[in-house]
Amino acid sequence: MEKDILRYLKDEFVLSEINEVQAKRGVYVYAVTKDNVKYFLKYFENKSDAHEIECYRVLSKIDIATIKYYGYTSNAILLKDMNVDSQYRIGCADDYINAEIIKSVAKWFKKLHNLSDKINTKFSFLDEESVAFEKQKIMQCIEFYNHNEFFNLLLVNIIQLNDYLSGCDKIIIHDDFYYRNFFVDTDSSEVTMFDFNYMKKGLRSQELDLIRRNLRSGSENSEKLFVKEYGDYDELEYNLYTLWRHFDCLFAAKSLEQYPNWALESRQLLSVGKLTDMLKAVLKNLNRLKIE
Repeated sequence: MEKDILRYLKDEFVLSEINEVQAKRGVYVYAVTKDNVKYFLKYFENKSDAHEIECYRVLSKIDIATIKYYGYTSNAILLKDMNVDSQYRIGCADDYINAEIIKSVAKWFKKLHNLSDKINTKFSFLDEESVAFEKQKIMQCIEFYNHNEFFNLLLVNIIQLNDYLSGCDKIIIHDDFYYRNFFVDTDSSEVTMFDFNYMKKGLRSQELDLIRRNLRSGSENSEKLFVKEYGDYDELEYNLYTLWRHFDCLFAAKSLEQYPNWALESRQLLSVGKLTDMLKAVLKNLNRLKIE
């Protein structure tokens, strides 16, 4: 199978050299040479992953900074090798505490999130992710976590919570912010995002939550700077999404043989009553909106 893939790619893109760099869940990245110029070639074994090709094509037409592409087929795309360009470098962990880069990150995501409705239609091929509390999952958590007040409150107010979530706008989100998924130019004035295999239509808060958590791992000041530079967003939606994420972690973790590290924060917040306090604050704001 591997030899067939390589033969196909070499013929399709007229490549003189091809070497595998990375293979992960049916997505292959190759360092390739064509006419003595180096490129990266990304091949998608599964059709369901190949929407990333269209993401590169659409983004290149609407002036959203990403890696330049030079050719594509239904399941492969030829991309610029940014590593040979002295103007750029791949992101690193220290970028989470670099003020200029954080500002550039905020600028890139704000531009993506604020695309016009007309442009958003160009992304009709993307899946839309639904975020909602499910009664059956809440009931299972009540049993597993010994009738914790947080889950009881979720159950009593599930309709109100889901009504608000369903009314929130769905926008185009990258949904995979991580320093290894962007390049930075030499003066840190521009961030070039790539890897769009998770791109979808989702809540703005879903994206902001991930970015803020990653930047917070560098410094709380980094998170604060990003929020300042990014600007306005629906804080109620953000807080409600954060609660849903913790709930989703708790539900997913309970069925595993060994409780996973990635859910320990959520369980700690649950055990000390922080999730309950956050939920009460969200419900208070929702009730205030109903009065207004």
